[in-house]
Amino acid sequence: MTIDFGVFKAIRTLNSLTQTEMAARLGVSQQLIGFIETKYSGISPKVERRFIEEFGKAQIEYVRTITDVMKSGEFDK
Repeated sequence: MTIDFGVFKAIRTLNSLTQTEMAARLGVSQQLIGFIETKYSGISPKVERRFIEEFGKAQIEYVRTITDVMKSGEFDK
């Protein structure tokens, strides 16, 4: 499962987490969270694995589906 930048930030936002709180849950620095969210840094396999463990595949797939629908313009119809 590959996590894209938009899903990463959407999960953090939906869980009402600050970048600092997200960093603590994933065991990384707040700076790395900021870099990921601004696409300055990719999501490493280690961070991706920890992200999936922390938030679960079901939540990630749900958010991915919603963001895909929003990007496609389905809500505009």
